[in-house]
Amino acid sequence: MKSLLILLASTTAAYAQLYVQQQTFEYSTTTQNVSYNDVSGTRRTVEVTIRIPNRQGPLPVIIWAHGGGDGRNFEGASIGALSDWSTFTAAAGYLTVSPAFHVRTPEDKLPLCRHLGYSDSDCEKFSELSWDRPYDMRAIMDALNTQNQSGPLQGRIDMARIGIGGHSAGSSGTLSVAGASREFLGKRFSGPQWFEDPRPKAFIALSPSAPGQSLMYETGFKDETTSWDNIKRPILWVTGAGDAHEQFPRGRRIGYGFLPAGDKYMMYINDNDFGHGDYGDDLNDCTYSKTPAAKCAAFKAVMHSVVLAWLDGFIQGRPQALQYIQDGVIQRVAEDIIEWQKK
Repeated sequence: MKSLLILLASTTAAYAQLYVQQQTFEYSTTTQNVSYNDVSGTRRTVEVTIRIPNRQGPLPVIIWAHGGGDGRNFEGASIGALSDWSTFTAAAGYLTVSPAFHVRTPEDKLPLCRHLGYSDSDCEKFSELSWDRPYDMRAIMDALNTQNQSGPLQGRIDMARIGIGGHSAGSSGTLSVAGASREFLGKRFSGPQWFEDPRPKAFIALSPSAPGQSLMYETGFKDETTSWDNIKRPILWVTGAGDAHEQFPRGRRIGYGFLPAGDKYMMYINDNDFGHGDYGDDLNDCTYSKTPAAKCAAFKAVMHSVVLAWLDGFIQGRPQALQYIQDGVIQRVAEDIIEWQKK
């Protein structure tokens, strides 16, 4: 196996296979708080940075959900969350929302545990991150809808063209919004009465969790259901051979096999040099893996190409972008490195 996408950095023919944005937009940036009451009545607040392209008409939307438990550790809080992805999509003409999620304090966590039936002694084991992230994103969409009715963003947000992309824990939350089920205390939560939200048109799962992680489950004895069975809307699944970080890399691709057919695509980068963080917050300069600059630039070009084509195709309905995705053009860059699947 060739270990380098470096041929992209030096080959004109390879670059010709990339889907690239046709226009670059300047954008303004604003930061605000989104607040809501959770199922237990506890008030929760999430900071978001919104990047608004200087583009006419109602804007298509992408919400980027970072990984990890606490986004308050980003430099500048939400403005630093998935910053490469966020600035890239804003410059491509998408109103881009970047939250800084945060874990609960023990005092905030306890009412939720009790509401869901956890004993006080078991509350420490409860993954509030897995529970909160889909609801945080729902609250963000509610806030966008409100701002589209009045204020500076009135009429500027196209609520019929929303995409959500997430990395790692943010990816699992993204899939839950798309319809994936999770299991808490042996009870499975699925459907629109819990995590699923009908508003987004399409989703991007960067470094998604393997079965048995993030409360996602595979088939078991006398039970053939999985977390991913009910995801009906378009999904772009992205991972790779070096995408580890507390999980076996190949495990991150398993969930794709359980997705029902219909506009489901997976790009697998068969190169160990790109680690877990490089698919998310460390894409800026591959700081996670410390990959050489030229190779990192090639990797970033591939990632940007596929994600932009996905958004332009499935959020904006551009025929050229849809064809690029459906034909798996990106694989022509390096067929022994880029694995492309569709179902």
